Amino acid sequence: MRLIFLTWVFVLIFTALYAASALPSSFEFHELTTADSVRIRAGHFCGDGAIAEESTDKVIFVLPGRVSRIERHEFLAKQFAKSGFGVWVLDFRGQGGSQRLVDNQQMVHVDNFNEYLHDVEALMHLARFAGQRKFLYGHSMGGQVALQVMQNHPSIFEAAVLEAPMLRIKTAPIPYFLSAPIAYVMANWLGRGKQYCLGRGDYDVVKESFEHNRNCRDRDLFDQHFFIPESHKELIPDGPSWGWLHAAFSATRNLLSALAHLRAVRTKVFIATASDDKVLDTSFDATVASTLSGAHCVYPGAWHCLLHDTLDTRRHYLAHLSDFLSHPDDFISAHRAVAPARTGWVLWLWSLRGSLRVQMLNLIKCALILKLIKRVFIDYSP
Repeated sequence: MRLIFLTWVFVLIFTALYAASALPSSFEFHELTTADSVRIRAGHFCGDGAIAEESTDKVIFVLPGRVSRIERHEFLAKQFAKSGFGVWVLDFRGQGGSQRLVDNQQMVHVDNFNEYLHDVEALMHLARFAGQRKFLYGHSMGGQVALQVMQNHPSIFEAAVLEAPMLRIKTAPIPYFLSAPIAYVMANWLGRGKQYCLGRGDYDVVKESFEHNRNCRDRDLFDQHFFIPESHKELIPDGPSWGWLHAAFSATRNLLSALAHLRAVRTKVFIATASDDKVLDTSFDATVASTLSGAHCVYPGAWHCLLHDTLDTRRHYLAHLSDFLSHPDDFISAHRAVAPARTGWVLWLWSLRGSLRVQMLNLIKCALILKLIKRVFIDYSP
């Protein structure tokens, strides 16, 4: 018992020392408590080029994607500071330096995406921001949460940038229309909501290598922001749970099925789309941007993280970002979103012929996988 106790003490001390040494001096960290009593971490950018709070009336809240953390956003924070913003970055519950909701420190889990709203509201309602002009930046999952925040608070934010917002997840090789019901069954009927979803697990250095990643096209940026040494992998959240996946499907479905509610949002919005996004289905980006009467730009060949893409893509996107935040009305006029044209049923079905072929192949693959699972886990008897 004494040996076990001393082992746990050593692990806790090592984790605390490493976390302290890993935090860059560019951020001043604050611990907040949400309305549902979860401890979350927020970072105030105070590095080179930072703007003193008393010197600006503008503050921007950065909402990161799944498994991201405050420390990855130093470059972005510097860009906002150059434009005169005070910058705050949030660690959502279950990631970064915020409280975990399951025993496995690497598993990303929530039961409902509304929980993330509590995290944002705990930050944006701090008394220090009273009277300041508020702006919002969300990437991927953070973009999905930002849309919900704006829907609940339609007039609080002056402008918002959504980089590759999570409006629908790519689920290949399993067809999307099967993935959502599978996640529901696994999370609610089979009681596996707090277990890793299919194909996901703890951080694996090989699987998460540059050659296998779907987010970053720049090797140097990958090594700087994404690669985690084997010795520190236990500190980094990675795979989502079945519960998180079910919550994600529910959140995206609810948003897309009630787009009319977004028309009440008074915030000026810019949605940036990566044309070759490996993670998300971007076919709804233009529709959502149009519903918000906002701007929409597509970046050819770009992957999921525009700020970690090629140098040309980064320069193009940063120029748009600066223009939008400086003159949002002019930028929206120049890049106004246009919803996809509606077509007749015959033309619509004909346009889907390629997609239907792919879905049929995915159905066959899915049937083979289910047959294999049945043979291994059900028919086999030792």
